[in-house]
Amino acid sequence: MPAYVASKHGGVGLTKAAALEYAKRGLRVNAICPGTVHTRLVGKRVPPSVTALHPVGRIGTTDEMRGRCYLAM
Repeated sequence: MPAYVASKHGGVGLTKAAALEYAKRGLRVNAICPGTVHTRLVGKRVPPSVTALHPVGRIGTTDEMRGRCYLAM
């Protein structure tokens, strides 16, 4: 678990640094950092003990992760 948590925090830190850097150019940088998300790969393999760890009492859905993403170069 420590490696997973460290990588999540690394992603958040990188997002914050990029947001500050690119704000000068009028760009916004965001990150989505979900926990477990119900996908075909996860399927029914998630035990109730994992579900109970989520504050909302269930795992996320792919519909909740969707949004509009733009990449400007």
